[in-house]
Parts: sequence; C-alpha cells; structure tokens
Amino acid sequence: EKDTTPPELDLADVKSYGSIFIVGGRSEPGARIEINGEQVKTEADGSFTKTVQLSKDGWSFIEIRARDASGNETLRRHRVFVENP
Repeated sequence: EKDTTPPELDLADVKSYGSIFIVGGRSEPGARIEINGEQVKTEADGSFTKTVQLSKDGWSFIEIRARDASGNETLRRHRVFVENP
C-alpha cells in the first residue's frame, strides 16, 4: 500500500533580525526540507534550523517545504517584513 500521507511540518517562531530570519521546526525523520528552494540539513529526529537573508524591503514570504520518501509534500508559507538598514 502506497504512502499518501503528507509529512507533518511544525514551525517554531521565525526570529527576525532586520533582513535576516532564523527558521526552525520539525518534520518526520527522513523528510527532505527546503526553505525558499534550498535544501536544509535535518537532524535524525527531523528537526531543522536555517538562516535566511532576504534583500527586498517590505512584506515577503519564506516558503518551507517538507517532502517524504514517497514524494508527498507539505508546504508552509510564512509572511515576514524585511527591513534593511
């Protein structure tokens, strides 16, 4: 029987430092995590942390995607405000 259940994707609070954001959370162990299209290193328990820098001032989105071995996906979009000094 094929796995059709998307992986869980729980996000911690996104921390903001002007134009730099720290994104962390947890998915199922073995899931591939991408943030804004870039693969993120995950721990054995499925947790991850990634620093993201955005250059465009104003409102923007950080896109977090979890994909399990069967190809099922969960997508979260987090809206952030970018302030460059």
